[in-house]
Amino acid sequence: MFTLMPKLIISDHQGNEVGMIQRKFTFFKKKYLYIRNDGDTYEITGNITDRKFDVLRFGVPIIQVRTLSSFLSLRPHTFALEFLEPDLDKWEGIAVVQGVRMMVKDENSSTATAPDQ
Repeated sequence: MFTLMPKLIISDHQGNEVGMIQRKFTFFKKKYLYIRNDGDTYEITGNITDRKFDVLRFGVPIIQVRTLSSFLSLRPHTFALEFLEPDLDKWEGIAVVQGVRMMVKDENSSTATAPDQ
């Protein structure tokens, strides 16, 4: 059950825990939350795999993530973060975006390599 609801701790440069990314329990579509130690909660919505998603607080976008790659791009994994509100420090926002992407990538690779029964 715990592997179905993975978590990732976000720490600052001194190793202090500042928050946690947690997968939200849903039946159909995977959803993620970022919960700061001060209790603020952010929802991550959109297509994380394709780098087209938002970090929301109370339904308002705080960070938008968009892919910059094109068909002819030499760097297909390039993406941009746009900070729309100053709620999160830039380093914390980058850590959240990278953490969510890492969690999705790990979940996708573990389900792709799971043995057939």
